[in-house]
Amino acid sequence: MSAVPTYAQRRLGGELRQLRAKAGLSLEGAAGAFHWSKSKLSRIETAKLPISRHDMNRLAILYGASAEELARLENWAARKPQSYTWWSEYSDVISSTYEEFITLEAQATEIHLVNSSVVPGILQVRGYAHAITTSGPFIPDPDIADALVDVRLKRQSVLTEASPVLVSATLSATALHINLGDPRLLREQLRHLLEVGDLPNVEMRIIPLDSPLGAFIGGLTLFEFEHKQEPSVVYIEYHGGMTPKESNREVRQYRRHIQHLHQNALSPDESRKLINRRLEDLR
Repeated sequence: MSAVPTYAQRRLGGELRQLRAKAGLSLEGAAGAFHWSKSKLSRIETAKLPISRHDMNRLAILYGASAEELARLENWAARKPQSYTWWSEYSDVISSTYEEFITLEAQATEIHLVNSSVVPGILQVRGYAHAITTSGPFIPDPDIADALVDVRLKRQSVLTEASPVLVSATLSATALHINLGDPRLLREQLRHLLEVGDLPNVEMRIIPLDSPLGAFIGGLTLFEFEHKQEPSVVYIEYHGGMTPKESNREVRQYRRHIQHLHQNALSPDESRKLINRRLEDLR
């Protein structure tokens, strides 16, 4: 499994990208100064490729970094990787992409979710999570399925820790109608949505079935971070996997899409009423 960028590595890459922009240099121009490929510098800035102290200092000189800016770079470069995380125990069942997703989820200060058909993993109850994990064409070994469900539930600790992440979730009402073969699972899941929606750091909005916006497909997760030097990341989620999008242009496009859906969904109060009405229908 490939190494997942640490928070410090992402901050270092973000600082370098900001210094390059401040110096008025393009990726191609800065990389060309050292006979690097544009891809190499891009991967350094997104923490996909480690950078040596020597090369970091060369970039700092090229960008005209001040003593204070260089000290910040040195600070992030000196940070030691976290030796243990709870998801390390599941390294044999989660992909490197999923591992990075969980790492970013744990580091984010804001998470924006949209989904057209299912409740996002961070908001699922165990029974619903198990039904989702074992449905469709990608049915894992039962032991692996149980482990993946455990991972999904443990991820939810970010909602209730001492400094909880801010979550904005926008769901199509379709997600309120897919019962996965057992109406009891859906009732339990909808009651949980109401409970989670009561948390001060969680906002939930529903797009009604009769809205043309409800026709959007798939799931998106946008991670935002405390410091502007650390770039935001979008994940496109689908049954069986996910794909990250990290370029500035792609992140802006998906952020606009998420904001459009969010702004045109029902208010949190109206969404809560809709969930309650759906619960009444299931009795």
